[in-house]
Amino acid sequence: DKWDKDVYAKIKELIHLRQNPIFAESDVKIYEKEQMLVVRRKYDKESLTLYVNMTAQEKHLTDMRNANVSMLSQNHAQMDACDANDEKVLVIEKMGYAIIKETAPA
Repeated sequence: DKWDKDVYAKIKELIHLRQNPIFAESDVKIYEKEQMLVVRRKYDKESLTLYVNMTAQEKHLTDMRNANVSMLSQNHAQMDACDANDEKVLVIEKMGYAIIKETAPA
């Protein structure tokens, strides 16, 4: 049924992330930001960041100035185009998460 297909698709999405060398060769930082759990791995010019919103309200992160930012996986989250300062805005609903990949400019 649809739920099984959705779960299977999410599992495949997360397994695909493991192919990135950043998981094997990077430093890990775990911290809190705006009442969310943040797990960040950085290697060379790339970073992967997991934001987990365990609060009862929607969270908006506006410090995504890097043009090379993409969302690799999410549940109840979205990347809005830009705010008034031409920055990308990450919106994570309550109990949602997002995995963001950032690549530093060359």
